[in-house]
Amino acid sequence: MIASELRKASPHDILQAWQDGEISYRDAMALLDIDTLPDLYQACVSSGVSIRKELTEREERSVRLAIEAILS
Repeated sequence: MIASELRKASPHDILQAWQDGEISYRDAMALLDIDTLPDLYQACVSSGVSIRKELTEREERSVRLAIEAILS
């Protein structure tokens, strides 16, 4: 889903795009005007969007970089 489509998308579609790894959690929060990550997860539950348990490649890379920065 591209940015222009997301501005017109339903909350369910935005949350699904986030869970599918198409957009970041920050983008989803901004599009939905949600302030906290726990609230974003609650929105998934309320909207019937399944929450994935695996990290995307981008998330895994970010975690590795953060760990490296902390350990160095």
